[in-house]
Amino acid sequence: MTTAARRRRSAVAIALSAFLLAACSTAGGGQMPSSPAATTSGETAPAGAPSMPTTPAGEADGPTEQTPDPSTLTVPESASGETDVVDVPGQDSEESAAPGRTVRYTVEVEKGLEKVAAGFPEAVRRDLTHPRGWQTADGVRFVNVSPKERRRGAETDIRIQFASPRLVDRVCAPLRTNGRLSCHHRGKVMINAWRWVHGSKTYGDDLERYRVYLVNHEVGHSLGHNHLACPSSGALAPIMLQQTLRLEGCRPNPYPVREGR
Repeated sequence: MTTAARRRRSAVAIALSAFLLAACSTAGGGQMPSSPAATTSGETAPAGAPSMPTTPAGEADGPTEQTPDPSTLTVPESASGETDVVDVPGQDSEESAAPGRTVRYTVEVEKGLEKVAAGFPEAVRRDLTHPRGWQTADGVRFVNVSPKERRRGAETDIRIQFASPRLVDRVCAPLRTNGRLSCHHRGKVMINAWRWVHGSKTYGDDLERYRVYLVNHEVGHSLGHNHLACPSSGALAPIMLQQTLRLEGCRPNPYPVREGR
């Protein structure tokens, strides 16, 4: 290589180095720009599902001291697949207040979901004994079967189970709950833990009243009630309207007995 060629090659190298140094300084404050950060993973709701709502107080349905803040909860898609009968705080209605046929029930929680289910047993009894609940609407009397009674062989009419999405899907089949809905199937009221925590768009931030609806709707199926449509725009929704999915122009209503009746 001639002296002139070497000089030209050196000049080109110097110019290229200067260009790269200027480009790096512009892009990253004197450092080479890093690659884009990877998206962090975490529990997300399916498309169209509501974000975790806050927990306002509702009509006789306020949170108990044991009920955790929903925003702190993570609901696993699956847990043990087995449920335990749990104690239900409080008292059944007096027979004189609910003299109709007796409906015996257990409250059960899937093993591994105890923290997520905090406050669930109390909520179930409160809903079943509420003056606007099924005791009034159908003239029945709900009687809880305790873990001790169940171990001794006490019979039940319905089993109210708090379960993971996978267990709900399995028990509810062939009904399609898709990991996000609840159901009643063959004497089992399956309350989906994911739905219990996340609520629904139709109730917005009113998570407590939505939970009342969820229990009352599925228990309604166990009593023989089928789905209903919205009777007219602006009316209170029938409890057996599929309010998790749509309101059809009705207003949300979590009770079998409408206010004022």
